[in-house]
Amino acid sequence: MKTISLFVLALSSLLLASCASVPMDSSSADAEAKQFTPQPGRASIYVTRGFGVGSALVFQTILDGRIAGALAPKTYQLLSVSPCQHTLIVSATENVQQTTLTVQPGRNYFVEVSVSMGFISGHANIQTISDSQGRSQVLSSKRAAATTYQ
Repeated sequence: MKTISLFVLALSSLLLASCASVPMDSSSADAEAKQFTPQPGRASIYVTRGFGVGSALVFQTILDGRIAGALAPKTYQLLSVSPCQHTLIVSATENVQQTTLTVQPGRNYFVEVSVSMGFISGHANIQTISDSQGRSQVLSSKRAAATTYQ
């Protein structure tokens, strides 16, 4: 009986540990973001993360040197930014990736975060993706909370 109890405890701990979670935005903010309408005079950067390898990993996002938030599988962040050049960094346990975007007001930009195998843990990879691909990923995901700096 003790062996079965330990097995159940170990299995439930494993299942709970394999589900990454991050602070989420409200459902109304999620619905508003899925209208894909940037704020006047600003651009929208959508940072998306699909589902697949590394589903237990959470990645930190950093915009222009400031922490924006975190991404779990099947989540996205909406970063409303001024028109200029911005640096987006994604941090994982074993690596840091960055990309630079020069954005124009009234436009949407999409960046995908994916996972590849690292030495011990998953590595973050980031790349810009097309408008149609980005919209599709956002529509099939939930909005994670993100800090917007003015």
